[in-house]
Amino acid sequence: MTQLLPLILVLLILLPLASAECFVYKDSPFYCLDLSQEQASRECSNNLGCNLPEHYSSNYCSSLPECQRIICQTSCTEEYAGHCPKGPSTKEQWCQPGCCQFSYSDINYCQTTYNQLRCEIGAKNHEVESYRFNPQLSEASCENKCKENKPITEELIYLPQKAQRNETIPIELQKKTNFYSFLFAIIILAVIFAVIFIGHYFIKKYHPRWQIFWEKKTPEKKNPFRIFSPFFSTPQKQEKLEKLKEEHEAKIKKQQREEFLLEQGFLPDKVEKKDDYFHKLDKLSKRHPPKPVAPERSAFERLEEMNKK
Repeated sequence: MTQLLPLILVLLILLPLASAECFVYKDSPFYCLDLSQEQASRECSNNLGCNLPEHYSSNYCSSLPECQRIICQTSCTEEYAGHCPKGPSTKEQWCQPGCCQFSYSDINYCQTTYNQLRCEIGAKNHEVESYRFNPQLSEASCENKCKENKPITEELIYLPQKAQRNETIPIELQKKTNFYSFLFAIIILAVIFAVIFIGHYFIKKYHPRWQIFWEKKTPEKKNPFRIFSPFFSTPQKQEKLEKLKEEHEAKIKKQQREEFLLEQGFLPDKVEKKDDYFHKLDKLSKRHPPKPVAPERSAFERLEEMNKK
């Protein structure tokens, strides 16, 4: 019995650990820690974005890649891999102290920094295209180089953001931009046509005299069947027909004018038309109107008049 007691104690200690699983909610202070299901449920209930089936792994944290401790590239500090979106530092000199040098606005920045990350951040903040970093120079050597205003190294490091600016625009982004440009052009054209239509409507309604600036006289419509007529087959016939038309219109106007002057008595009697007798009768009837005729009396009225005489 005494031999089984140590074994029982070991089992009691390892039993909670055997049931523990890894909690992988990144915003929790218990991230990448082995917690029991009860502890994980309680911690997850305190965070709105936490989902227990999603953020509670069935494996131990030591076996998960995101829970491995690495030197983070963006901070040069030891962090869990899940907290480092750009991954670990791949360069030895990235997180080592060294001499940093770059120029901006006619100013030569040159001094020792904690690491290359700090040097690159400073170059980005001053919007320069490149910088120099030498981890092999000591602080005294870096100070001497900076006083002499000489390059601290031959290698020139270009910023990744500057290189990305020269890259071509992705095809999807370019298509999207072209679509919005086309849509914007359609909207502009629609607005222009709407303004012209509304302006034309108001001008036509309230200022009709202004229409002479854009309206043109409509040409006389031509009969499409004129080409089939034998009277219009040659230019000579067309010219002859035009002359006959003009003569006919002139005769009609002259006849109308003479009729008006005859009615008013402004023309002598010698100016007469072809239907001479009818016009004479009409003229005489107008000059000598008939005398009024007494109404016819009845036989009794005539007999009474005779008796009076």
